[in-house]
Amino acid sequence: MVAGGVNVDYAKFVEFGNRTRQARPYLSLYILSYCLEQSLERIVILVDNTRTHAPWLHVDTIFLLKIGFRMLDSKIPALSIREPYATLILEGKKDIELRSWKPKAWVKEFYIHVPVVADKGLCKEHNIIPQSPKTIIGKARISEIKYYDTTDEFMKDYSRHHCKSFWKYDYGFVLDNVVKVEPVYGIPGKRFFFFTK
Repeated sequence: MVAGGVNVDYAKFVEFGNRTRQARPYLSLYILSYCLEQSLERIVILVDNTRTHAPWLHVDTIFLLKIGFRMLDSKIPALSIREPYATLILEGKKDIELRSWKPKAWVKEFYIHVPVVADKGLCKEHNIIPQSPKTIIGKARISEIKYYDTTDEFMKDYSRHHCKSFWKYDYGFVLDNVVKVEPVYGIPGKRFFFFTK
């Protein structure tokens, strides 16, 4: 990685910092530079590594990730999915997201956004504590769009979408490549796909 025009070996800096703790004031600058050059997936790996190998540095890393959502890929839209459905998607228990509208053809990957409103009854039913509202918590890919023409077709996929209200929804977004991301807070949601910048 390059920070301020200087090549920096992150592993060596963590090792040095763990021994002396003198590097801490400088590491935040190197981490920020590193994050601006990397994908979100690599940033999550960075956070996990600091949690494991440099717990004293982990707080600094999280702080840098929370001060803004510049680390989110501006080309990937987000979709607000109320709880408990957002968590069920991340846990692999729901792989079809229902909507009354069909997404644009160019939408493939998207960030999973938790809006302010949650279904408290369903959260209790699924034993899920709602995630913080206005937060990006994951990412998924739409692999297929299903159109539900009959109640039977809709209820056949009940175990995949966990919804009984056929009259509300026409389309099912079949999801794969679901991954958790380090939460990014303070992002207002919208009804359709939206960009975080």
